[in-house]
Amino acid sequence: MPLTLEKLDDLNDELRQALVAENWSGFSDLNSLIQPAVEGVMTSLRAGEVSPEAVQERLETLQSLCLEAQGGAERTREEARAALKDIQRNQQATRAYHNVQGGPAG
Repeated sequence: MPLTLEKLDDLNDELRQALVAENWSGFSDLNSLIQPAVEGVMTSLRAGEVSPEAVQERLETLQSLCLEAQGGAERTREEARAALKDIQRNQQATRAYHNVQGGPAG
């Protein structure tokens, strides 16, 4: 197997591990390696060193991982947004309680 395919396979494995661990910062760090890995595979494809089918399979895997990560990151962002809203409601409730009790607002 050409080195360029091995590198892309390794990258896909690392991306998959970051995805499973929901390690979005790790996934983001790996994101910078995608373009050089794909460029290397495409150069190998043009040189006839790898089959189009092998390249297509790897790129489909890469695309799938990126789409899954995007969905996971959006879910995490929504969970954080909901948690912040809960905190704000709790703070408002605390202020209202203190106002009713005649104490200082927090």
